[in-house]
Amino acid sequence: MYAAGFTQIDGLDGSEEMLAVSRSKAVYTNLFEAFVAIGKGQVDIPDNTYDALTICASMGVNMVPPEGIYEMHRLVKPGGYIINVLRQETVEKIEGFKDKVEAMMQQMEADGKWKLLSREVFPDYLVDQGGVVFTHQVC
Repeated sequence: MYAAGFTQIDGLDGSEEMLAVSRSKAVYTNLFEAFVAIGKGQVDIPDNTYDALTICASMGVNMVPPEGIYEMHRLVKPGGYIINVLRQETVEKIEGFKDKVEAMMQQMEADGKWKLLSREVFPDYLVDQGGVVFTHQVC
C-alpha cells in the first residue's frame, strides 16, 4: 500500500513481536498494541478515524471474534471501506463463526450500518485453503 502512494497507514496487532516487524518496515504512521476481542472493550482509537480498514487472516478461533466487525465499523468514517479477508473454512465450517459472522454482516447491512459491495471466493488463498474477501462500504 505504501509503495502505491498511501502514506497515512496505521497498524494494530496484539503481539509486540509483530509490531516490531511492522516498525522495521518504516511505513506506518502509528502502531497500536491491542486485541479486538469480546470483553476487552474498544481499542484506543477515536470513532470515524479511517477512510479504509483492512484485516487479513485475523478473524478466527483465538483471534478476532465475529463481534470484531462492530469495532472495525466504529473506526471507519461514513463512506469509507472495510476489506476483510478470512479463510473460507472460518466462514463455512468453524464453530462460532460459520453461523454467525455472515449473519452479523447481513444484519449490519439490514440496519443500515454498511453495504456489501462484494464477496469474492479465492480457491487457493492459503496453500490449499480457500479464502473469502468481503468489501463493505460504511453508511
